[in-house]
Amino acid sequence: MARLFKVTGLPAAEVARLIETVAAPALHSGQLVAVPTDTLYGLACVAQSSAAVRQLYAIKGRDLGKPVAICVSTLDEIPKWAKCSHLTAAGKLMEELLPGPVTVVLERTKELNPELNPNTKLVGVRVPDQPFIRELVRSCSQPIALTSANKSGKQSPIKTEEFRELWDQLAAVFDAGNLSESESSKIIPAASAVSVSNSKGGDGSGAGAAVENGTGNIGGTTAVDGDVGDGAECAERSQEERSDSDAKRLRLDTGQGEGGGGGGGSGGSSGGGGGGASEEKAETETQTAKGSVNANANGKVKDRESAATARKGSTVVDLSVEGQYRIIRPGTGYEQTVATLSKYGLVEAFKA
Repeated sequence: MARLFKVTGLPAAEVARLIETVAAPALHSGQLVAVPTDTLYGLACVAQSSAAVRQLYAIKGRDLGKPVAICVSTLDEIPKWAKCSHLTAAGKLMEELLPGPVTVVLERTKELNPELNPNTKLVGVRVPDQPFIRELVRSCSQPIALTSANKSGKQSPIKTEEFRELWDQLAAVFDAGNLSESESSKIIPAASAVSVSNSKGGDGSGAGAAVENGTGNIGGTTAVDGDVGDGAECAERSQEERSDSDAKRLRLDTGQGEGGGGGGGSGGSSGGGGGGASEEKAETETQTAKGSVNANANGKVKDRESAATARKGSTVVDLSVEGQYRIIRPGTGYEQTVATLSKYGLVEAFKA
């Protein structure tokens, strides 16, 4: 059984100690650990170790033909592992996208382990806006291979208990709580895609990119982890139905409403007036109840939407070919990514 370490709320010095004495040594020895990112929990191993990469695929049950992304700690490390010199014309585009919940797809360099994603010349690169994983990568002094911490085909995890079945095969699990509660989570439009082009008139067609049910496929070759969960949610009553039902229950529970007009006996006239006041009070309480129920329902809907968005993983942007850029998978950080790309005149959104 992997050792579980809760890192939320720990002093920075204690987190650094865990990284230096537990997480980094485990990776250096060829083992796997589960770590929080700014999107999902991930399985991590040293990308330059072919044996560790094979173990990652085995534990996840992932098709060897499906690539995984790499994670580095700073933008300065990217050129060693992926070609990005063609992006200099875009000013500080990369600096605004990263660190953040974005996977940038680029052409790999010869320095990257040739047995990592051997069937594609592309690689997805992440610089998460999450201090734990970035410090871990810095401590390792080399990129780590990163994929969502779930068995292939199963729901992508935002809590450590959601991948408990994998714990026995890991050296350690680092728990940062429910990742869907992170401020970086953004709600994205349901069925949307973004085509990205630059001033040279590229339309993105050369990238061979597509958004298909959130699978993150780049043409026929995926350069990033496509396990994003099915996004299915249990159906609940609509907010309006819930409001009406709870409001009616309140009206009955308080004894107000039906037959509230008669005060009884000799106080017929004044009783009628009292009944009117009671009905007015009941109506006020009913409206208050509706507001409270609606607020509660809205909060739950937002929580579900936030969790569903987080499970999609990072937004994936293919920047591998100059003039043929495209967002190929919307996910956490989608709206911010679109806004950033728009600043450079690189994006035109459209409904799928």
